[in-house]
Amino acid sequence: MSATAASKTIEHAPLALATRDDVSKLVCRTFLDGDDKRQPQTGVTVYDYGDGLIEAVACRRFETSKPSNQSPPDIPDLLRQQDNERRATARARTTVRRLVMFGNLTHLLTLTTRACIPDPERFWSLWERYVRLIREHLPNWQYVTVPEPQTRGAVHLHAAVRGFQDVRLLRRLWLRVLHEQGIEGGGSVNVCPPRNARRPKIARYLSKYIGKAFGGTLRTDRAHRYRGSTGLKATPTRHIIGAWRHLRDALETVFSEAGAGVGGMVELDNVGAVWGCSWDRDGDTVVTTGWGLSPPALAA
Repeated sequence: MSATAASKTIEHAPLALATRDDVSKLVCRTFLDGDDKRQPQTGVTVYDYGDGLIEAVACRRFETSKPSNQSPPDIPDLLRQQDNERRATARARTTVRRLVMFGNLTHLLTLTTRACIPDPERFWSLWERYVRLIREHLPNWQYVTVPEPQTRGAVHLHAAVRGFQDVRLLRRLWLRVLHEQGIEGGGSVNVCPPRNARRPKIARYLSKYIGKAFGGTLRTDRAHRYRGSTGLKATPTRHIIGAWRHLRDALETVFSEAGAGVGGMVELDNVGAVWGCSWDRDGDTVVTTGWGLSPPALAA
């Protein structure tokens, strides 16, 4: 056998030669010498919401990566659609939470109608008209809103808003919108601040309706999972790259440098990452360091 043929045999069939001591040592030595070009690093994305409220995600990154030549698995259309819907719902929940935190939205606004309106798109059109009327009186009015189905089949909206609200003005404008659209019976507007106006609580309360609203008949191809006011955008404050051995160590270091403790942690197995926040289930900021293992519902 020629030298060229021998080299090809070793290259394409290393398992067949694994019993030979010289080959196994060569493979082991090559690995230890760092011949693998994929050197892992840890990337941490930090969201600082102020008042000691911090959220961060740590994941593994690689200096170089080779594109995969493998074709995607043959998945039935129904399973693929369900998986895409699950991922989209998770992204929407995360976005709603971060918009509420960044926007400092501390109060919950609920809009209902006496008439049964089962069409979510029609309710969205009422909401658009309602926002335009409010902006005539409050140009800087900020919101993040999510629809929810009622047991009778009607739709109503929950919206996170900032600070004190003129309830009488909001109710008058909502009744005006319903009258313009010919909806009989009127409706109601309620504003409820969470206990001590904790942003994490209202963010979790609002984001939980994402799956509820669109897990059944309300979900259509063009239905909106949520809507937010123009200019309200959640952007990370900084990216950190390091060589931590464990993802937990990376998050703990970042929180410690920011002077905050870790109130909750969730391992995101589907993407190989770890998420952490500096508040507990009651929305209180944690000032002492240390991991508190919380169920994934905390990140929802």
